[in-house]
Amino acid sequence: MTELENSEAKIKISITDSKGSAFFGPGPLLLLQNIGRHKSISKAARAMNNMSYAKAQKMLKTLQQNFSEPLITTRIGGAEHGGAELTAFARKLIRLYTEYNYLINEFSQKEYHNFINKLNRQTTEK
Repeated sequence: MTELENSEAKIKISITDSKGSAFFGPGPLLLLQNIGRHKSISKAARAMNNMSYAKAQKMLKTLQQNFSEPLITTRIGGAEHGGAELTAFARKLIRLYTEYNYLINEFSQKEYHNFINKLNRQTTEK
């Protein structure tokens, strides 16, 4: 028997461009979710272990370069009047990516348990 009966397989899905560079995955997803929650890019960045505003802006720029639909709208105006909002497309992206990630991980977990069962049979059969 192995010590793996209570273990899990986790898959982190990244979407890549034609050159293989990842531009969307768990980090950008969390940034978008935080923008939706905080209505502010700077507050969303701070909520991510104090990510810098510049890094958040760079991440958003990379995202926007890879999607033809706008992801956020911004209002200039300082602490009281400025802010950021997710577009309908960004909310759809979050929902569909989350569903996709869930389905992939559910499938992966089932196959991982099959792997562990086969490994245990192999170990006892030798």
